[in-house]
Amino acid sequence: MVDGCHEWTGPIYSDGYGRMKVTRNGVSRLLKVHRLAAFFYLGFDIDSDLYILHHCDNRRCINPDHLFIGTQADNVADMRAKGRGRNQYG
Repeated sequence: MVDGCHEWTGPIYSDGYGRMKVTRNGVSRLLKVHRLAAFFYLGFDIDSDLYILHHCDNRRCINPDHLFIGTQADNVADMRAKGRGRNQYG
């Protein structure tokens, strides 16, 4: 556990995000568990094109207090603000 993170201990994608198989209306698919946490705790529409971002930057974290909903632009801005971009110059 990292600073109050609730870390997913199940299967993960190669990019480090937790995954879970979910069946809804007879259709099964793999979903990122932080999106499921946002669905259950933040009222997030699981089919939305919006992103679920992490205040903590821990990809395995599913603590709803560490998650927030944003756009792709919000995701890029958050990444750059935290010094994690491809185009980061020192």
